[in-house]
Amino acid sequence: MAIRALLRATGLGGPIRSAIQYMSPEARSRRLVSKSMSLFKKRYDSYWHDIVPDRAATKMVDAFDAVSRDGFVVIPDYLSTSRLEEVRKEVLNLPGLRDGKYVGDLPFINRQNDGICAFGVTDAVPATHAATVGNEELHSLARALFGKTARLSASSILSKYDKDRVDSSEAPHWDDWRVRLKMFIYLTDVDETSAPTLFVKGSVSNVPWRLEKDFASVYFPKGSAGGSWWPVDELGLEKVICTGKAGSMLVFDTRGLHAGTRLTGSPRIMLMNMYTTHMPFTHRVF
Repeated sequence: MAIRALLRATGLGGPIRSAIQYMSPEARSRRLVSKSMSLFKKRYDSYWHDIVPDRAATKMVDAFDAVSRDGFVVIPDYLSTSRLEEVRKEVLNLPGLRDGKYVGDLPFINRQNDGICAFGVTDAVPATHAATVGNEELHSLARALFGKTARLSASSILSKYDKDRVDSSEAPHWDDWRVRLKMFIYLTDVDETSAPTLFVKGSVSNVPWRLEKDFASVYFPKGSAGGSWWPVDELGLEKVICTGKAGSMLVFDTRGLHAGTRLTGSPRIMLMNMYTTHMPFTHRVF
């Protein structure tokens, strides 16, 4: 009691309490996180400073505008009827496409627990190769959106074939804080029974806590894997189901919140090109 009275008399009570609070473990932790985020923001800003979009670098200006504004676009009839049939002739008869069991020369990955498999696109499937790996129109769109260092980092034939499996991509998620652009060319009609992609329109740039999310994804990748609808729902952004006929193409910036959906109908078969600035070329399922 005497100490408290002395502190009141000398006016030191408030400053001492403030000092104790300042040195508390919680306060020190918050300052450390703030400093770490500040350093990450410098890295983030430096990376994106070097990403210079160039609308004039692509003939697909409508797609450029839509992806820049909304984060995605569905382009109906991207493949002509004749080109679509050439690609379908190569792809739809691949053994294993509908059950994930493949023995052959193409690179192949089967994610049995997800009920989805991927064939690597090589020149052994020339029409498919021309539509993806050899498609300069798509490459130039990626470079227009994300600068000259954007490059093709994956090209695959994807089949979501098992209705009894819950695909891990069905959890809402962001893919990366850096460039990761995906293009899905539908080889089968994709309606709401065909596991279409769901994309949250505008979620690339209109999420005020995005830096915190990206910081966590870098430094706590397992703890922050995936995302959650509820904080994004509070922003009032529109969820769009990206359906389309065979030959249509979905282009989306995977920094936007998105998710796979449940397969309840026939297998969904499509081509995927993925573009980054920092990953080597590979064949991927997601």
